[in-house]
Amino acid sequence: MMPQCKQCNLTGGQQYLFAKRLDVIYGEGTADKILRKSNETTKFSIAELQEMTAYYNDLFRKLPG
Repeated sequence: MMPQCKQCNLTGGQQYLFAKRLDVIYGEGTADKILRKSNETTKFSIAELQEMTAYYNDLFRKLPG
């Protein structure tokens, strides 16, 4: 699957065609599921946020350079 360029992502691009291709590759309804998920709000507990922070800080420290 061909990703959209930066300009297309900023201006909308060919979202309909991209969504249709997602459905072909990953199964009918995939694009709709992604759209619904993108509109959900997730509330994390303080413990979850601390765990995520520690996890990503650890990944960052492991980066080369």
